[in-house]
Amino acid sequence: MLTFLLNLAFSAVASLANLLSFVVLRCSAFLLVIAIQGLKFPGGAIHGVLDFLAGMVKWVVEYAVEFLMEAASSVISSGFELLTEIVTGSVGMTSSAVVSLAEMTKTAFENGQEMLPEVLEGAVEMIGTIVSNTWENCVDAFGYIQENV
Repeated sequence: MLTFLLNLAFSAVASLANLLSFVVLRCSAFLLVIAIQGLKFPGGAIHGVLDFLAGMVKWVVEYAVEFLMEAASSVISSGFELLTEIVTGSVGMTSSAVVSLAEMTKTAFENGQEMLPEVLEGAVEMIGTIVSNTWENCVDAFGYIQENV
């Protein structure tokens, strides 16, 4: 149960970091392109600014919808995993009602040792996702600047 909650927290942190890097890098790219376009075409600067603002709003809305869809999918799949874990746990508890307190302590200690690699794996996966998504957002922003300058 604890690993489930930690993995859910890791996923939320990675998604939030991805959204933040996307917004910051995309807005920076839009502002840079607007500034360059404004210097190139003083008469068409207002039209360019409005076009870029419309594009920025479109990108942010598309990304937010994608983010919400991924979050909803993650919550639903996590809910099914939790339901499976609860059902499996309740069946296991009814069949092992005779187990003594010492055995439960030993099992809890072993589970704690088994849980550590899972938690570390989730943390490493979160960091890798953050780095990968930030890099993709950076490349996307630079690509946008190259296309529009």
